[in-house]
Amino acid sequence: MFAIVMLFSFPAMDHDSFGLFRVTHEPYKLQLLNDPWVYLGMFGFSLVFFKDCINGQSFAKRIIKIQVVDNATGAAASPMQCFTRNVCLLLFPFEVLAVLAEPDRRIGDKVAGTRIVVYNPDTNNKTERSIKKYIAPLLLSYIVPVALAFLLGTVSFNKSATAFVTASYNEQKSRSLQTLLNNNFNQYYTASVKYYDSIENKNFDYVSMICQLKNAEQKRPGLTYSELESQTVSMVYSLFPQEQLHGKIRFVYRETNSITTWNHIFGIRFDGDAE
Repeated sequence: MFAIVMLFSFPAMDHDSFGLFRVTHEPYKLQLLNDPWVYLGMFGFSLVFFKDCINGQSFAKRIIKIQVVDNATGAAASPMQCFTRNVCLLLFPFEVLAVLAEPDRRIGDKVAGTRIVVYNPDTNNKTERSIKKYIAPLLLSYIVPVALAFLLGTVSFNKSATAFVTASYNEQKSRSLQTLLNNNFNQYYTASVKYYDSIENKNFDYVSMICQLKNAEQKRPGLTYSELESQTVSMVYSLFPQEQLHGKIRFVYRETNSITTWNHIFGIRFDGDAE
């Protein structure tokens, strides 16, 4: 099932739908549902939840000849029972502990009222072939991963110790510094700058800079990385006072299938700052 999920997810990964190569001024968020390729990947995940719905058997269960059945009647589990059983895989760590405590039935079996038995073809233990019974489990199997992707998109990652006030964004100062950097370091990088006049609970300004390098170190003439970093910071101080500023530079170098980044904190430092 993992192989099947990855098969459907590869196109989304190739299009950077998971944001593996995304660098932003704000805390990073998984904006999964912005790319249509992700919806194909979600179909792969939906198969995990729907896999046993036909006659209580996935591909693997057919090969090793076992079946999901109703715990009370012994009849083949209904499609909805199989979906309910499999959606409990989202509780995977707890499922493992539950199986260690009671090997015969995991949490999903108890919730769905099912159990696993050896399949006996002589009993003709098959579910009724009614399309209507498959519609709801199939839709739910797809809705669950899409809903999880949406929830992940509301979570901020790589959140720094600096909580700048979004409303204090200063477009004029941002543009002035960005123009200055690009005019002076055009042969090395392209800069993107955001300047904020306020940081929550602190009387300092905040500046975020993303510098997209144009060449790798071995191909770049002139300044070393440390010299480039030092001169960039000096250029910032030529416009804004060091004692009033807390800043972060992110140098980024992109290749076809990889990205290299490193951070530098300058100006006033706070507890929890990480480079």
